[in-house]
Amino acid sequence: MAAQKANGDDLPFELVEEIIENIRDDMASLRVSSRVSKAWRTASLRHLFSVADFSLEKDFIRWRDIGASMAHVPFYVQKVNFEPGGRFREKRIQDLKAKYPGENNKTDIMLEFLLQEHEHQAPPPNVRLPLMPRATKFLWSNMMTDPIRWTSQTKRFLSTFPAVTELEFQGMFPSTVEAKQFLSMFKHIQSFTTTSIDILSVSANAGAFTGDMTDLRVLSLQDCRMSADWLVDEVFEKSRPTRLQHISYEFDMPFSPKTFIRLLDMAADSLEDMSLQPPSPDDTGQSSHLSRKENSHPFGHSSLP
Repeated sequence: MAAQKANGDDLPFELVEEIIENIRDDMASLRVSSRVSKAWRTASLRHLFSVADFSLEKDFIRWRDIGASMAHVPFYVQKVNFEPGGRFREKRIQDLKAKYPGENNKTDIMLEFLLQEHEHQAPPPNVRLPLMPRATKFLWSNMMTDPIRWTSQTKRFLSTFPAVTELEFQGMFPSTVEAKQFLSMFKHIQSFTTTSIDILSVSANAGAFTGDMTDLRVLSLQDCRMSADWLVDEVFEKSRPTRLQHISYEFDMPFSPKTFIRLLDMAADSLEDMSLQPPSPDDTGQSSHLSRKENSHPFGHSSLP
């Protein structure tokens, strides 16, 4: 009797999905599994394309072409990273370490790294991306580039991701006007995290916030380079975060005391805990954690209700 050739489709699809789930973080294995059969390809693609990385200009062209040839693939995207030059950051640093060997050359390494030109900064014009309606996580990082001006291309790029609930921003805005334009593009934010945020020009009451912060649950501000009072005054006052449950910050307090009290008042009915990590004298980085279960308040008032 002739032996029958094994076929990947002989396995139940549920089992195939479980196998693929166990290798979801191994891109090389996922590429191999996507070639086994149609069922394996279907299960593999949703992990192969779960993250859309826009570090280079050619990434925009690649995703435009993917959308044109495989219209179902953009639906697999769950997380988006916009980080000009970020993909090759580690390789560039390693190359510079080889160029400047020794512990005493760290300054030379960082200076040359910062002065290197990157392939692109802003989203390129005339590249229309497919809609990615299931992307819920979005990272915008321009820490390696100059602040990116708000343009029609920027607006069109951000409109590609209408379902974002977890937003992370790293770097610098040119102005508070453009910061509000950026935040206005996200209508379903539940978590907002910033790292080393800075703004070159603060223009009080210029430009209106038109987004929605009413579903915000988590606010995390790490290493703010400037006061974040504008976030309360010009964003949260327009759309109050009445479901805010968690506030955290690291290093310097990002708000003035008066503004911070206003933020606490806005979230009085929902706030559950705060994690505060100011710089300590001995540089140990110890943090304070305040919750409804603890009879404490950052300004010595009563405990959280």
